Amino acid sequence: EDNENLEDIAYFEKYILESYKAVLTSHKRKFLHEKSSPFGDLDLRTAISEFIYNFHHINANPENIIVGSGSEMLLWQVLQLKSMNEPYVKNEGAGLLRLASQATEGALGSVKPFAAVAEDTAQSTKQIFLDANIPVREVPVDDQGISFDFLLTSGTTIVYVTPGDIPLGAFEDNDERRKEILEWAEKVSYRHIIEFDTLTSKDVTCLYKTEDINDKVIYINSFSNLLCPGINAAFLILPPDIMEDYRHHYANFDCSLSYLDQLALTEFIKSGHLEAYLDSIESL
Repeated sequence: EDNENLEDIAYFEKYILESYKAVLTSHKRKFLHEKSSPFGDLDLRTAISEFIYNFHHINANPENIIVGSGSEMLLWQVLQLKSMNEPYVKNEGAGLLRLASQATEGALGSVKPFAAVAEDTAQSTKQIFLDANIPVREVPVDDQGISFDFLLTSGTTIVYVTPGDIPLGAFEDNDERRKEILEWAEKVSYRHIIEFDTLTSKDVTCLYKTEDINDKVIYINSFSNLLCPGINAAFLILPPDIMEDYRHHYANFDCSLSYLDQLALTEFIKSGHLEAYLDSIESL
């Protein structure tokens, strides 16, 4: 088994090195003298879109994908948006019945941001919310994940979830809980789910983003998790309304991931090496 692990590492190291060499020895090196889009090179975002569909059956428009130098950096950037730390009730123009419904849901008047995270969430993650002036409260988990009952009465505007919220040895099927939390988020415009995907297995069935038909989930994944900690790169998939806010806020910023890293990752993904590597470690 140890020999197989070493072979997988060797495979990864060989082809990521080849990807960097391909960039540096081809016409693509001219891009090293330019800046990418603030949101990441479109070729990389397109490659990520195709990869995440093949890997986890997640539909993502490349225009709604953001690339950055790490998951914590991307989370911090999203939480700086007004739609996150200064949430407001959108005028949905549905008359008195809609207003009555919003009042029942606690959606009228001023809205204060509030994040719910599972017990044992990393302190660094909680600190990112606090730095964005978003109070955080740890929520109990049961055998299907984060407690739904808490969300109904807490005034939560953001729920932060990961596959690791479900305790080991508990039910693998948490469809009912996901459906409850998704429906809860859909009822009010300013509620969102932030999902950090830590899975490296293909065809999983426990992700919120795979069932996000109403664009309420902000999805984060990291190449540090998919490949190795030394690859400090990550990506976001944003709902269209949040993407509009993000695009306006960060239009004049530089992408936090170097252009060389972006080009090499594009080469690595488009050549099929990322999927091949993940398939190989799953078969162990």
